Amino acid sequence: LRFYLIMTTKKNTIDTQDAAFIGIDLGDTKHAVCVTNALGKNIKEYSIANTRRQFEKLAATYPKAMIALEVGTHSPS
Repeated sequence: LRFYLIMTTKKNTIDTQDAAFIGIDLGDTKHAVCVTNALGKNIKEYSIANTRRQFEKLAATYPKAMIALEVGTHSPS
């Protein structure tokens, strides 16, 4: 997934419609998801099941997002 940040020089603002960061805390059966815009404002927090379909749905919902994963000893390998 790619992250796009569009700067508007006339207004000196950031277009946050397409820009998003997604933080995912992986777990055994479900994963905690936090979506923020380019300015760091939370857009949505929720959890998803540990399935390929749920990750595909997340990627389709935010196709231009940058994703960061937090993993630990309980994360599936």
